[in-house]
Amino acid sequence: MGQKTNPIGNRLGIIKGWDSNWFGGKDFAEKVVEDERIRVYLQARVQKGGIAKMIIERTLKRITVTIHTSRPGIIIGKGGTEVDRIKEELKKLTGKERKHGYHNTEFRACLPAAADVRCLGIKIRPLAII
Repeated sequence: MGQKTNPIGNRLGIIKGWDSNWFGGKDFAEKVVEDERIRVYLQARVQKGGIAKMIIERTLKRITVTIHTSRPGIIIGKGGTEVDRIKEELKKLTGKERKHGYHNTEFRACLPAAADVRCLGIKIRPLAII
């Protein structure tokens, strides 16, 4: 057997960055669990938003969540009302102030695959949509 490494591990810090940027300290485990809770919550809250990637950055009092999405209009909502709701819900979830950023990513491989899975879930032919 050859010794194979994960290709993402080879690229970290050179081509690709980390998904969470913060220093753990003594409460490292709590922050990892909180990051996972934020990711699961946002994926469940905005299922049709086409979320490709979330980057979480922490400072002492603020958490910045950057969402890479193919449909920013669904996440932002009319006049930014949906963003304000998400901010309030995340503030209740963690108790810290949040700042959000959105990036448009239409050419990620996971987005067409997620659309196909969604189509199969409601029994529509995937090729009919594309």
